[in-house]
Amino acid sequence: MSRTPKFTNADDIIDNCTIVKGCFIWPASNMPTPQLSPAGPLSKLMHTNSVARILFAICRFPPASTRLVRWCNTPFCVNPYHHTEARTYVKKRVKQDSYTALLPSQVASRHLTFPSDDILEELKPKHPYAMTRLVEAAAEAGQDARSMPGHRDLNPNIPVADPKKPVLVMRPSAKAAPKPTDEDGLRSEDFFATLMNNLRRERTNAAKQVTST
Repeated sequence: MSRTPKFTNADDIIDNCTIVKGCFIWPASNMPTPQLSPAGPLSKLMHTNSVARILFAICRFPPASTRLVRWCNTPFCVNPYHHTEARTYVKKRVKQDSYTALLPSQVASRHLTFPSDDILEELKPKHPYAMTRLVEAAAEAGQDARSMPGHRDLNPNIPVADPKKPVLVMRPSAKAAPKPTDEDGLRSEDFFATLMNNLRRERTNAAKQVTST
């Protein structure tokens, strides 16, 4: 009998983290960065085994860059709102009508690098605790994470590894989209509608920062 996969969606990933002052801390291991098994179903579906990249793509949007930048100083933090794409891509997104829409450079290869929007919708967090923590992180950090506090004191009893930028590897593939479902009496579309309302002000501020630079 085959073993049930441990990680199949965003809730599974967040449940495996220790949340300290907004940071989602992945358990320390001998890996240089938070990673899932390359043979796991979620790694295969998302074409990467980077935990930070998987959570970013599910909770926010498919990133255009192959490397994410972590803005907190917490080792092994995988909170998607503590990460951004490289500044070059952030500036391009601010100029779009929708910050989370695909960049022109992503359109042609979208089906090769990430699953469909329907599949990503099914993978989004639905547990109330995870959803609340993400809303709080989004409101604090903003779209480009520039509003984050510069330092976070960690509980010394939580084991973490040396901080590294997550190396993000993509493998081309394509999958069919199943029907999205909801749990716990909450609708994920309501959660992300609230999230975008909280971030609208931050997007305006980010646009002003880009203009000033």
